[in-house]
Amino acid sequence: AEGFVKRQPWYEDGYWGWIDDKLFDPYAPIVNRDYILQHFPEYKYSAVDSYTGIDVFKYLRLYEQYPQIEYLTKLGLHNLAMSKQILKLCGKDKRFRKWL
Repeated sequence: AEGFVKRQPWYEDGYWGWIDDKLFDPYAPIVNRDYILQHFPEYKYSAVDSYTGIDVFKYLRLYEQYPQIEYLTKLGLHNLAMSKQILKLCGKDKRFRKWL
């Protein structure tokens, strides 16, 4: 059956390509939230320990751009906190903040 195949096996073609996120383990010891809080003082008030989502790095990147994500996370509005549109409105519109 091997003589009928005209292309090389995937592991011999020399092309590395992209790796899917399915190989990313968000609960690995490297993504320990306590470690982040102990070793990176700039994230002390980021509320990363209250964040219940999986992608901690995305949350921290958003926290650097929009610090108001901390308030939404502490209120339990995790889905709203990950929306850039909501975060921009929280930063600009005072009436929207009161509505929340």
